[in-house]
Amino acid sequence: MDQEGNPAPEPAGIKRWLPLAVLVAAGIAAWLSGAHRYVSFHALEAHREWILAQVAALGVWAPLAFIALYATVAALSIPGATIMTLSGGFLFGTVLGTLFNVLGATIGATLVFLVARSAFGEVLHRRAGPFLKKVEAGFRQGPDDVGCLAWSQTDAGLDDRSQQRAALHPGRTPCSLYSETRTREVVGE
Repeated sequence: MDQEGNPAPEPAGIKRWLPLAVLVAAGIAAWLSGAHRYVSFHALEAHREWILAQVAALGVWAPLAFIALYATVAALSIPGATIMTLSGGFLFGTVLGTLFNVLGATIGATLVFLVARSAFGEVLHRRAGPFLKKVEAGFRQGPDDVGCLAWSQTDAGLDDRSQQRAALHPGRTPCSLYSETRTREVVGE
């Protein structure tokens, strides 16, 4: 047990590092196989007709395949996010392409986050100590911070201090100043 009465963490096992090892191995394999060369303007131009035929052949499954491919590119950090984003618009139109791009990028980033958290989360949580507990407590205090994000385009819902500070700091939004004020309150500055 530690000083705060929490049980001692279990030693790091293979389960903790396996997702990271798989992600790194997949990234290295993608790079060594030359897969990164297929995410380029040249490849898009050279295979344009084939790609359009595949999208037509897959029908309703094409968006899911594109989202999975985008998530893979994002998770493996293969250079070419710009190409993937433009391809989404080219293949599915502006609105649907944007939606599929956002979904693919978010899923890929979430996978990387979950892998990093499984490998390093416990160590970082232990090292952050009391500071992290203050930040966590601040997030549990209520929906004020979430409300700030929702009302970021207006002054509605923000406290008087943030609005006063915004008047004193041209170019800063009341929402950003509100977040700064709340962070200082939670951390104790």
